[in-house]
Amino acid sequence: MQKNCKNCELNFTITQEDQVFYNKISVPAPTFCHDCRLRRRFIFRNERILYRRNCDLCKKSMVTVYHKDAPYTVYCQKCWWSDKWDGIEYGQDYDFEKPFFEQFKKLMMVAPRMNLLKSSDNVNCEYANFVAHSKDCYFIFNSGGGGGNENCYFGWAIDDCKDSFDINSSKQCIECYDTLNSNRSNKIFFSKNTTDTLSSNFMYDCRNCIDCIGCVELRNKSYNILNKQYTKEEYLKKKKELDLGSYKNTIKFKEKVYELYIKYPKKYANIVKSENIIGDNILNSKNCFYAFDSYKAEDCKYILRVINSRNSYDMCSNMDSELCIDGLAVLRSSLIKFSTTAIDCMNSSYVDSCFNCSNIFGSISLRKKEYCILNKQYTKEEYEELVAKIIKHMGG
Repeated sequence: MQKNCKNCELNFTITQEDQVFYNKISVPAPTFCHDCRLRRRFIFRNERILYRRNCDLCKKSMVTVYHKDAPYTVYCQKCWWSDKWDGIEYGQDYDFEKPFFEQFKKLMMVAPRMNLLKSSDNVNCEYANFVAHSKDCYFIFNSGGGGGNENCYFGWAIDDCKDSFDINSSKQCIECYDTLNSNRSNKIFFSKNTTDTLSSNFMYDCRNCIDCIGCVELRNKSYNILNKQYTKEEYLKKKKELDLGSYKNTIKFKEKVYELYIKYPKKYANIVKSENIIGDNILNSKNCFYAFDSYKAEDCKYILRVINSRNSYDMCSNMDSELCIDGLAVLRSSLIKFSTTAIDCMNSSYVDSCFNCSNIFGSISLRKKEYCILNKQYTKEEYEELVAKIIKHMGG
């Protein structure tokens, strides 16, 4: 089915498979194309620009993604998780004389927001956002993994890394610098798409290499420089002659590596141990389309940085979830629709900054609640009846 995007006015396609998914989770087909839907989601996310302002509850200075002039109530981590307030206090009745989003915006202006999104077990990570299980990290974003990061600076989408600087989209790396899309590697510098590699510099699309410099598309090699094999003694002598501790020499050598790099044919995408994929930087995934920087994803479409999740569309920074659509930072949740920062939640729509909730609609900054609409508490029967009326009122 061809549709005309109501935002950019370009045509886009909704396949029969797409329609089956939309019917499965009871949502109408989108009116925006997938590019415009992505832009719309990003409007709600400031990930990397940090400010100083005072907590609106304890008045102490804090680092936050909200400028001091932003029209929101913002609490520090300690205050947000405290028992000094309850999101139900900001509940409001639904007014069928006004559009839903007008009422949702009104709630958005008053319900307290968290200064940064971080798990409670982070240690000394004041200048980091969307980070979990990490210690002594500075300016890392959208990162964590199962074990977290330690002593990492300036990174994005890094998981289970340690003592590394200026790395992006990398997993299980130790003592690495200026690397991109590198996995399970130790002491690699200035490298890209490098896996299971040790003590090597300027490596591109290499695997299982040790003590190599300036190499492209090598497999299971040691003591190579610019893809030329040396003995160990020759390699150490040549390495000393290169003197890559000098900035001037490093820049000159980098140019030589690039000349070698452009001579080699390039793989169409960085897709590893995956099947039926359209996208890039995908690992251990299956049946994913328009998918990027994701791993352990299955039956997903239009995704970015999705980890261990299934049957979801239009998701960014999604982890351990399923049957979700059009969301940001949805973790350990299911049946979440059109939401941002829904963690340990179930069967909820249009939620923002909610934790351990189920069956809530149009709610912000709730914890351990169910059957709420615009932060107001209802019985199960009242909730289900009112939600049906609201969806009809919205034109759904």
